[in-house]
Amino acid sequence: YGIWKKAVEQFLLTTSTLPFVSILRPCLIYGPSVRGNLYSLLRAIDNGVFPPLPETGAIRSMVSVQDVVRAMVFMARQKEANRQVFIASDGVPYTAHGIYLALRLALGKGTPRWYVPRFLLQVLGQCGDLVALVWHKCPLNSSAVDRLTGPAQYSANKLRALGWVPITTFHEQVPAMVEAYRQTR
Repeated sequence: YGIWKKAVEQFLLTTSTLPFVSILRPCLIYGPSVRGNLYSLLRAIDNGVFPPLPETGAIRSMVSVQDVVRAMVFMARQKEANRQVFIASDGVPYTAHGIYLALRLALGKGTPRWYVPRFLLQVLGQCGDLVALVWHKCPLNSSAVDRLTGPAQYSANKLRALGWVPITTFHEQVPAMVEAYRQTR
């Protein structure tokens, strides 16, 4: 997926005859209407099947769906954005542990009394790699553990230099996300 995405971006930036091309790479997107990894995490926490994540200190970048839309409109109006690639992030440093805890507290689950040690998550991920040889939809593997505990930090400085400023943060959106989740259960 990543290889094809990069190839299409390169084509659009260098070969396309379109009069205006601007590419936006959003970080992990959050918001009340967003499905995907955060929604799955919210559901798993609510159902009590997601283990308490340890604090690893690995910084993650995120951006709200509202800010992604605002960034696209902003870029379309900026002549300087033509043939450029931009990253959208709200600029707040998050950790997987902090995201987990914010969702858990918003669900009314309270602070966990224990956390799964990182090394144990890594061992479980390796076990999941073996299980995946037979059960291809095994949700826990080394790659999933790396995505949960590793860094994913990106800078939106190039987009901000044009004058774009995000208007919200994950912590401000968590109550609306939980409310939307509860309406879809």
